[in-house]
Amino acid sequence: MSDTWLLLVALFLVLAAAAAYYALSTSGGPAAGNVSGPARGAQGCGGGGGACVPEAGVYLVILGTGGCPHCRAMKDYLPRVYPDVYFCEIMRKGSVCAEAFMKLFTAGVASGVPTIVACSNTTGRVVFVEVGEYRNTTWWRSVLLHPPARPMVYEEGRPKTQLDPVTEQELAAMLCREPPPGAERLHG
Repeated sequence: MSDTWLLLVALFLVLAAAAAYYALSTSGGPAAGNVSGPARGAQGCGGGGGACVPEAGVYLVILGTGGCPHCRAMKDYLPRVYPDVYFCEIMRKGSVCAEAFMKLFTAGVASGVPTIVACSNTTGRVVFVEVGEYRNTTWWRSVLLHPPARPMVYEEGRPKTQLDPVTEQELAAMLCREPPPGAERLHG
């Protein structure tokens, strides 16, 4: 009986360690490569510890609201790991940002905020869309430096679907020819 008891205790400890690792990696903690302090190393990123994703020919547009805690978290996080980030308030009626979010919402792409659209500086096209608060520096580095071949929608870093061509073209016309009017340029 004592061997069985020791085996159960050992199994419990292994499962507890695995659960802790999973919680850290999915919350953007240290196991996920998250930067706990401001990033450094690339123009436009804040000073401090960590690693900044180098300029990748893309700018990011955070579609969100000022009162959303997840939007505020991404407004704080993204400029520390990437130098070219804008915040676009969707609550302004008739704004390009509100129209872009409604386009994503009606297409079934975005169900809430923040929704982050990556736009190519060179082609004026949508590169990818990330739905939700996702603070995983390793993932952001990977997707920015090695973007998908076709515009992809991710939810918390996991592939959800490809962006349909009509929605991509309409979204690109609204957000990706140049940063949207009235969007706030964020600095780390």
